[in-house]
Amino acid sequence: MIRISIEEILKIVENKYKAVVIAAKEARRLNVIPREKEEEEEEKENNLKPVEEALKRFVKGELKYVEGEEKK
Repeated sequence: MIRISIEEILKIVENKYKAVVIAAKEARRLNVIPREKEEEEEEKENNLKPVEEALKRFVKGELKYVEGEEKK
């Protein structure tokens, strides 16, 4: 389990609820990506859940998001 503080998240986005939506969308995307056997073996070593991986990517700045483009 990784530990990411709310302060780290608030450095990137001003609203913690917006951060939750961004991370949730990425976690959902990670969860449905078809995985090959080789990738699964690598992920077993990493052993992060999709939400943890999404938060890690968010804090590292690997996720891009655009304000105001929310689908209804």
